[in-house]
Amino acid sequence: MSAMVVFVFGMVVVVNFLLTVGLISRVRALQELVTGGAKASLPPVGTRLTKFSILANDGTFVSDASFGAGTTLVGFFTPDCPWCKKVLEALREAPPQYPVVSFVMGSGDEPEPRALAESLVKIGRVAFATSGDAVHAAFRPPAFPSLYRVEVGSFAAVGHALSDVVS
Repeated sequence: MSAMVVFVFGMVVVVNFLLTVGLISRVRALQELVTGGAKASLPPVGTRLTKFSILANDGTFVSDASFGAGTTLVGFFTPDCPWCKKVLEALREAPPQYPVVSFVMGSGDEPEPRALAESLVKIGRVAFATSGDAVHAAFRPPAFPSLYRVEVGSFAAVGHALSDVVS
């Protein structure tokens, strides 16, 4: 009788182990899907911005030269990101004392990115970006939201939460 109990318990442990390995594999696959296969790390503090230029919603250009003096908060957002919505709420409640530039992933021709961009205009300048464009290459956002405090053309703070970049 006790041998049977030990055997059943051992089988339950083996099945539990196999399910755990399968779950970990699935979570890793989903993480890669969400981050687009990008490395899950932000650029290191102190990294200088590379050259880029992109047309903002207000008809002006945002470029690396826009960040050459002073401090600016930069954010990358997607319309279907629940964490992005939390950061946006926090920005609306307590905007930083310096300029904010937001990049919305997607096109202004699509309703969801356009609606997100319209909500961000109240906070600061907004431009649309896509994976692989020059602005995406300059900031290298691995996931969303990705936030950067840029001081005199270099990353002074990076993170995924507002508290990571706003002091």
